[in-house]
Amino acid sequence: MAKSSGARVVSLPSHGEGLVAYCVRCQSEFRRPVQPGRPAQYCSTECRSEAYRRLREARGRLAHFETVVVQLRREVAHLEHGSDDDQAELDREQARSTAMSALDRAEASLVFLTQPNDQATDLLRALVETVAPVLRDERPKS
Repeated sequence: MAKSSGARVVSLPSHGEGLVAYCVRCQSEFRRPVQPGRPAQYCSTECRSEAYRRLREARGRLAHFETVVVQLRREVAHLEHGSDDDQAELDREQARSTAMSALDRAEASLVFLTQPNDQATDLLRALVETVAPVLRDERPKS
């Protein structure tokens, strides 16, 4: 008697059937085609566009409030210490916050770019991969 390897045979749907998925934005059920590449997350281009618009708005609001926080910290530091050294540190923090917001927008853009082998897309991806570890204090992946 042969030993069982423990592997199960799973039948995949044919290309015509597709897989059942749920839209990230509206949670409606849709059929996702069985094909290589990143799986679809949205039921329609309208849902995808609306989700991206809402993401941009949220990132914009976040950037605004991060700027407000930096300005308030600067004011508090000045009122507490009256030191120009604190001002320089807060200026660096604001520059870092601005750079982080730009990095977030660039990463979000990469998710929705439709030309994956485009030279501009490749350059943006290379820039993000280079800058992200520095801004996020991460070690580069080797």
